Amino acid sequence: MRERLKELDIRITELANYLHLSRPTLYKFIDMYEQGKTRGIDRGVLDLFKYIDNSPYVGKKNVVSYIINNLSLDTAVSESSLETAVKTFEKSKSY
Repeated sequence: MRERLKELDIRITELANYLHLSRPTLYKFIDMYEQGKTRGIDRGVLDLFKYIDNSPYVGKKNVVSYIINNLSLDTAVSESSLETAVKTFEKSKSY
């Protein structure tokens, strides 16, 4: 996912702002996604990652449009999903 974001010229800071996440949280979600441990990732963020991964001709404008159209403030990452993600990620690192 990190390489794909680089290809699209999307900076982590920029994406975190669009998603109303902190950079460390977004990095954790990306790490989890790259490791195939998607269980603790917020559903909207996971869907965005899949969209980016599975759309070979997507560009930066498409990604921003996807966020605007599919991820509103109503679906912003909740504290409980964030806590779940962090716990899941930390458990996975200890194995």
